Amino acid sequence: KYSICIPTYNRAGMLPDALESALAQTYTDFEIVIVDNASTDNTQSVLQRYDDPRIRTFRNDRTVSMYANHNICVGHAKAPWIIFLHSDDVLKKTCIEVLDSYPKKAGCACIRQSMVTIKGSECHWRDYELHGADSLAILLRWKDGCPSGGAYLRDVLLRSPFEDEKIAADYDLLFKLLIA
Repeated sequence: KYSICIPTYNRAGMLPDALESALAQTYTDFEIVIVDNASTDNTQSVLQRYDDPRIRTFRNDRTVSMYANHNICVGHAKAPWIIFLHSDDVLKKTCIEVLDSYPKKAGCACIRQSMVTIKGSECHWRDYELHGADSLAILLRWKDGCPSGGAYLRDVLLRSPFEDEKIAADYDLLFKLLIA
């Protein structure tokens, strides 16, 4: 039901924490999709340590932009809901359980929860669904464009992907989801 997508580049030292947090989820209907953006460190040897059927790994032949790598993750994902997990972040162990329990209204393309720790600091997201005019106010008030820890409908991301050369492609995507 969920694909935890981990785009990574030269984060061999941090990747195990992210991956272990994904594997520790209390909700078990998920896959993990890791796309290594042609890392030059030992990311591949770190990934080889894991033998879990829920993990699928891919490696780009060449380095692409960060958001192009996000789009590649989406392309490899099989589940209807995508949860991005940046390789320097960790998910709370109940992340998917909480996201799955949240009622999904018609037209909802994204659900955000306070379910991720970013670079050692607790993220201050609030519970909400992204759809309609009220969501725009929430976005502007909380300033939480980072895709890590939110659930996105895969079909919507395939139709409206990250614009991979934009600096703030995460915010751009969230605004597109509001008007989709």
